[in-house]
This record gives sequence, structure tokens and C-alpha cells, in this order.
Amino acid sequence: MLEEEVSHLAVDLKKGKIGIFPCDTVWGFLGIATEDVAHRLYHLKQRPTSLPMIVLIPNKKWLIRLQHTLNTAQVNATQTMWPGPITLVLPRPDWVVSTVTGGADTVACRFPHFDPLNRLLDQLDYPVMSTSVNRSGESPLHEPSEIQALWGDKVDFFEDRWVPPLRKPSVIWDYTVAPPRMIRS
Repeated sequence: MLEEEVSHLAVDLKKGKIGIFPCDTVWGFLGIATEDVAHRLYHLKQRPTSLPMIVLIPNKKWLIRLQHTLNTAQVNATQTMWPGPITLVLPRPDWVVSTVTGGADTVACRFPHFDPLNRLLDQLDYPVMSTSVNRSGESPLHEPSEIQALWGDKVDFFEDRWVPPLRKPSVIWDYTVAPPRMIRS
């Protein structure tokens, strides 16, 4: 049943649409990780293009694809910290466009652990960029009514049948440095 509920959203995202969906952490803007959609999402959020978005890993197949580009410590981190609400900064693989990373040679990735989101991502079978639902520099919004009032007419869809289970942003660890360092707790 859940697959049917998210299948039309997967189709919309594949068409390049941008929407709001509950992530395992907070409400997130979602868009397929392409250059065009990244530009639109940066503009929508009023976010400087030098600030990276988070890339959500859709499934284990993509996780394995990502791991092929990583060193041993980075692979171990993906195996022990994922799936879950932890974002890892890793070397940017060639299948992530630099627009999504703010031009950096690193990428902030997360393999979420929230069934509705995982089912949506699995149906897409393509990396999705995400960022919290707020204007750049402001706190994330938590209440669907506030989100609808501020963003409802600016996005292609707003899915509010589920709510984010944690209601706080992900922890971020940078694994491109040794030793790894926590960027956000």
C-alpha cells in the first residue's frame, strides 16, 4: 500500500518537480539531484549556491556504488552509521553534480531510516537532494500548517500524511579529514 501512496510522487520527482516530504529528521525539500533542479531549489530557498545540499542515498545498490569511491574508514562509517539520521561528508563521486555540492569536491550524504521516505527513494532509484524546509539561515519549520502557508504554492507537492519522527536536523560528520570531525551535533 505504501508503494502506491508514494509512486505518483516518484513520477513527479523524475519529471524534475520539487516537493516537500517528511524526512527521518525534519521536513525536507526534495528534488532529483540534477543541475537544473538544484538551481531551482537554491532559488526557491534563497540559499547561496556555495552552500551544499544533502544527497539522500536511495537504496543499498546506490550505497554500494558510493562505497566504491571511499577509503576503509569511510566505508566503515557508512556501514555503522547508516541507515539513520547521520549525514556523512564524503568525497564527491562523479554521479553527483557539483551544483548540488556548492562546487565542492565533497558531498554530504545520508541513507535515511524512515519507511515512507525510503520507499519513495527506492522507487526513484536515483539520488535525491534535500534541504530543510525553511528560508536559508532560518530555523526549520515543523508544523504542516506553517509549511503549507509559507511554501504550499511554491512547490509542486507537499506530502503531509506522515511526519518526521525526530523533528531535528541530522548530525553531520566530516569523513574527508582524519580524524573525522563532527560539524553539527
